[in-house]
Parts: sequence; C-alpha cells; structure tokens
Amino acid sequence: MAKIQYIKSLARLNSACDSLVSAYEESDTSYHVKQARAAFCRALSGGVDYEGLLDLVEEAVNETHDIDVTDRDYARAVVNALLDTVAPFLHDKEGKA
Repeated sequence: MAKIQYIKSLARLNSACDSLVSAYEESDTSYHVKQARAAFCRALSGGVDYEGLLDLVEEAVNETHDIDVTDRDYARAVVNALLDTVAPFLHDKEGKA
C-alpha cells in the first residue's frame, strides 16, 4: 500500500511543480499559484484539500498533547505526520525522527 502512496504523492507533487512553472512563465500567476497550493495540500494530506490538511495537523498536535510538551515536540509531530502521508515507511516506525 505504501508504494501506491509514493506514486500518488509523486503525481500530486508533479502537478504542483507544473503549476509553479506555468505561473513563472505567464503574466497572470494567481490561477497557477492557486493550483500549485491545492496540489501541495493534496500531496501533503494524502489527497484531500486544505481542510483535510488542517485536520491532519490538528490530529498530530492533539496526539502529542502533554503537560511537558514543547513547541519543538509539536513541530516534530506535524512534520512526521506530513512525511508519513507523503512517503510512508514500508515497515512501522522505520527511521522516525
């Protein structure tokens, strides 16, 4: 299943890159930048939109919540959640930060 996610993430990131190249090449960039941002959200959240990305981040923060948690711990949880979505490990907890 993770290998399929790799291909989907690659396609979403390619779409975002294509939109950024188009934004660079054309005078009206707003449409292409919006398309790129949407593609990045889909890539980072596993295929859902901006709200889905917010849900993913919120869940990562909620799972980390503890009395002794630092901002760095929250940041680590969010980054790991995003990376797990874009490029999940084939084996559990392999190489986690």
